[in-house]
Amino acid sequence: MIVVLLICFSCMIIALTFRKKNDAFSNRTGLNDNFELMKYFDLKDQGVSNAVLQKHLLNAAIELERRKYDVAIEKDNIQELNQEKIIGHNLWKELSRQEKIHFIEKNHIEAEAEEMKEGWGSKIFDEAYSLFNKKRKDIEKTKKIINVYEDKLEIKKQDLLTRELIKNLKNGTIPIY
Repeated sequence: MIVVLLICFSCMIIALTFRKKNDAFSNRTGLNDNFELMKYFDLKDQGVSNAVLQKHLLNAAIELERRKYDVAIEKDNIQELNQEKIIGHNLWKELSRQEKIHFIEKNHIEAEAEEMKEGWGSKIFDEAYSLFNKKRKDIEKTKKIINVYEDKLEIKKQDLLTRELIKNLKNGTIPIY
C-alpha cells in the first residue's frame, strides 16, 4: 500500500515538473496580452462612440508595434546563440510563435479599422509605427540625457573623493572605513 502511494506521489511530482517546464515560456508576462486591444473590444461591446474606439484601436496598434519591436530585438540578440546551440530551441520557437500571434493581431486590428472607417485599415499601422518610433526616440533621448548626467555626477564624486583623500594625506589623517 505504501509502495503504491509512493509511486503515485512520484508520478505526480514528475508530471508537475514537466508541466511547469512546458508552461515556462507561455507564462512570460507581457508577451501574450495586448491589453489595449482587450480594452478596445470591451469598449466596443459597451457601445461607446467611434472617436473613442478609434483612439483605443490606434493605441492597440501602437502596443502591437512595441511588442513586435521587442520580439525582433530579442530575436536578434539570441539568433547567434541559437545557431551555435548555446541556448535551447524552445526560446526561439516561442519567439516565432509570438510573431504569428502578432500577425493575427495585426489582421484583427486592420479589419476593425477598415470596418470603422473606409481605408483606415491600410493606414493605421503606418500611423502607429510613426507614433511608436517617436515615443521610442523620445525615450532613448531621455536615457542618453540621464546617462550624461549620471556620468557627470560620477566624475564629480570621484573628484570630491580625490580632493578629500589629498586633504587627508596632507593632514596625515587618513580615515579607516
